[in-house]
Amino acid sequence: VVESNIHHPTDTGLLADGVRVVTRTVQRLKKVLVFKTRFRNRMRMMKRRLMNLFKFLKGRKNKAKGKFNAAREEILSIATAVWAEAMGVLQDLQAGRLRLKDPAASSGVLSVVALEAQLKHWLGLLAQVMAQTRTVLDGNVHIPDRLVSLFDPGARPIQKGKLFPGTEFGRKVLIQEAEKGLVTNYRAEEGNPPDQGFLDPALDQHKKLFGHDPTKLAADRGFHAPGQDDKLHERGIPYVSIPVRGGKDGRRKRTERSAWFRALQRWRAGGEAKISLLKRKFGCRRTAVRGTASSGIWIGWGLIAHNLLLWSRLGGP
Repeated sequence: VVESNIHHPTDTGLLADGVRVVTRTVQRLKKVLVFKTRFRNRMRMMKRRLMNLFKFLKGRKNKAKGKFNAAREEILSIATAVWAEAMGVLQDLQAGRLRLKDPAASSGVLSVVALEAQLKHWLGLLAQVMAQTRTVLDGNVHIPDRLVSLFDPGARPIQKGKLFPGTEFGRKVLIQEAEKGLVTNYRAEEGNPPDQGFLDPALDQHKKLFGHDPTKLAADRGFHAPGQDDKLHERGIPYVSIPVRGGKDGRRKRTERSAWFRALQRWRAGGEAKISLLKRKFGCRRTAVRGTASSGIWIGWGLIAHNLLLWSRLGGP
């Protein structure tokens, strides 16, 4: 998992982010438009409620929990009021009821068009955060496709079974490694899709690069699927080292205990060290950009730097 450039998400934090960016966008509109629509700046009110919330977090008793939920309700009500007033500004703007302070300035028209698009974007995300916060306050904490960042909506909460961190917020990345440790392919995905769907495209990419399928294939048990080994053998891959999940018959146990299978699994275990190296030295722990496309470019340049350094050490031309 490559983490996104976002802070740890909480519902109240996302509401505060939404109020801040919506208020900032409306204030920028006020600089170029003659406003008749009422819009109140509630940022100081929001900050005070957040400070109270942090105080309640220190409590462990039921009384503190009750005050904590009441503070969350107040924050949600502030966000709802800001959203309603900003929606009124957007509707007046779309209806042409707001005029420019300087009609002769062409830059003012362009900035209004850009700010209108931004306001519509932020209001949509804030409405989504408000809806999921209300769902949590009603007692349901299991929300599919939960928004974890206003600034990088494609970032997802991903659990990989680690002790720490238990949940990472970013994107799942496939790293494909060939002989001598060179990374030959990568793929960044939103969310946490199953690993099985990555295998066939990875093999197709390998064949495209080298002109043939590999003779040996090693992957972790997350890539296993029923009947997969037979299909890979028919494709022309004689040695397939992918552990089976669940129960195993005697034949499968003998296969996984064979010398070639264990040797390939030891080689695959080296991929964990490669992931650690890419995170520590080549920027794959956390991106400094936002968005799936930008994150893919960031990861790709890190992998290119890794391959160039490794190739020089291997004595390549």
